Amino acid sequence: MVLLVKAVELYRIGTKGNDMFAQFNLGRCYYHGKGMSKDVSKAIKFYTLSAERSNILAQYVLATIYEDDESTIEKDLSKAILWYKKVAEHLHFNINEHLTTVIMICAYNGNCVC
Repeated sequence: MVLLVKAVELYRIGTKGNDMFAQFNLGRCYYHGKGMSKDVSKAIKFYTLSAERSNILAQYVLATIYEDDESTIEKDLSKAILWYKKVAEHLHFNINEHLTTVIMICAYNGNCVC
């Protein structure tokens, strides 16, 4: 537990310097409640900061959270699609089947602009 507390402290320092890995790891700690109380809103904040700095893993995690995470206050399929597209742009591989499914779901529900 002592090492986890120290890690969280170092992640916080790293986020002040805009380190995308520190941002991602702090988001993960908030999301899972490791070394602190679980706070999905703060997790999304730090995952987003990291994703905006082109951290592909953070982009993917955000996409999955917005797509179907039970902890999210409100699912947002438009944001899920946005982040899945960012992942696809960076990795240059085909996720069209999954992306098509998400687009079809949100179009069916009438709650996203694609």
